Amino acid sequence: HDHVSIDEASLRKIMPASVGAVLIGTNPNRLNLVKGGQPNRYNATISVRSHQNVGYKLDYLSEYQHHIAVSNLEPDTRYYYKCVVMSAMNENSSGEDDDSIDFEDEQRKFRGLGQSQLEEKLSSIFQFTTGPSPGKHARAKVAIIGDVGAYKHSKETLAVLARKQDEFNSIILVGDISYANGDHRKWDGWFDMMDVYKLLRQKPLYVVAGNHDAEGDLDSGSVFAAYENRFHMPQVAPANIGKVTKSQDIDLNRMYQLPYDYGNSFYSFTLGPSYNIVLNSFADFEPGSSQHSWLVKELRQIDRDLTPWVVVFSHCPIYNTFTKHRYDVQLVMMKKILEPLIVESKVNFFVSGHLHAYMRTLNVIHNKPNAAGPMHIIVGNGGRQANAPFNSDIAEDWVAVRDHTTYGFSTIEYLNATTARYEWVQTGHNTLDD
Repeated sequence: HDHVSIDEASLRKIMPASVGAVLIGTNPNRLNLVKGGQPNRYNATISVRSHQNVGYKLDYLSEYQHHIAVSNLEPDTRYYYKCVVMSAMNENSSGEDDDSIDFEDEQRKFRGLGQSQLEEKLSSIFQFTTGPSPGKHARAKVAIIGDVGAYKHSKETLAVLARKQDEFNSIILVGDISYANGDHRKWDGWFDMMDVYKLLRQKPLYVVAGNHDAEGDLDSGSVFAAYENRFHMPQVAPANIGKVTKSQDIDLNRMYQLPYDYGNSFYSFTLGPSYNIVLNSFADFEPGSSQHSWLVKELRQIDRDLTPWVVVFSHCPIYNTFTKHRYDVQLVMMKKILEPLIVESKVNFFVSGHLHAYMRTLNVIHNKPNAAGPMHIIVGNGGRQANAPFNSDIAEDWVAVRDHTTYGFSTIEYLNATTARYEWVQTGHNTLDD
């Protein structure tokens, strides 16, 4: 599976177990070889039930996960790349960091192959375009999707996203990615599904930790194993993951202050005029925690002349018009601890999932519409479900739009330093069997 994620300075790729390098460059006929480091795998225990409803456990060993960093990429530039098997490169590689391969030479070398073999060997060159440099005059557009899984409506939403992919620079997935729920074979299936749409080969993906991505296991103590090993986001520092020890740690609604700092847990990235902060609702974000200290420092150091738009992404929302999750500890504490921070820092958008529905607020501060506050968006209708019941038939004063029957994704397009265009793209509707 191919997966691109981009910081302004580097490219990171996840590739199949047999791949140890990437060929990359701006000329598809001449690509530079960048070698990877040691791949990683992870173990897990899967609890399953037979057709006779007998419970038993399976040992799972993941495929190799290769994370390859390519430095000094130019902004707003199209790059071509090819995943390669290192053993196949040995006779071409001199062992230097600036190795390259000329595909015209390769074509001459492979003249002895049949036409179909040659085409297969040379056709798997993909491409992506880096985002614009930070700057208030830059333009950029992101697509945001949440709570996806591999369901009927997931595929419906992804098909529309794939058709529109030339319209945006990056994809942000706000948690609950595969709904494997501890059956790590379903992660493999999720990436197989994504291969069909070819989105992750061409568009940088940023992920947010959801409760269904935690996959805590009290027997081994592991948590977020697939999420941390299968993705590689722009890191603050290497991941620091402890062990889960109590029943609350694996309760999908009650998990809170899980032992997971840095790595893919929380991080930031810039895209044109936007500064984007990704938080983990289920790790510790209370004052004194690593995440809280980092967030406070991060918000204070943003240069609004360079990146006038600030967006915070979290799986759990702060504002919720639906019945579910209203009094979950994460949401209660986020409203108490995080809302004052984002209001003080004049964050523009707070985007989340978690609720299987859609909601957009007015600009709001402390439950009252206020032009000085951020707009809150829930886009948890990416495919799993779109049926979260409203808390009341009458929407709160701060609600602009809410819907629990429609699937889709959102986009934010930054037009200049003061104007952004937000769009909710509807891709499907509930049917009688949903």
